[in-house]
Amino acid sequence: MRARWRLLLGAVALLAFGIGIISYVQETREHVRAKITTGRMLALYSELRAGEPERLDPESLYSFLDRVGRKEYARDGWGHPLTVERIKGEDGASHYRIVSLGRDGKTGSCCHRWTYDDWDADAVLLDDAWLQVW
Repeated sequence: MRARWRLLLGAVALLAFGIGIISYVQETREHVRAKITTGRMLALYSELRAGEPERLDPESLYSFLDRVGRKEYARDGWGHPLTVERIKGEDGASHYRIVSLGRDGKTGSCCHRWTYDDWDADAVLLDDAWLQVW
């Protein structure tokens, strides 16, 4: 009888350990996707400043990025398209707002400076300053 209980407790411990490992791997994967996204957003901003494309609708943006050899900058780490809008400043200069919809791909609220590992929150970059980021 004791051997069965030990076996059962061993199986439960092994299952709990496996679940812990899976959770850790999943959280690490989300963190990496968030870092890929922030890197792409910053790189996209640099490309926009350098190239100053005339139009920023999704097709025009993808075409622009294809011409400069940076198609991957059009999507975040979860595979969702990044949203880009141009804002004209009072001085006539172009400013770019780049948004990643995060893991869930849905528009969220803005703007809290840090979302602390809420991967469903949006990341928002205005020029080279983060309005909201993970």
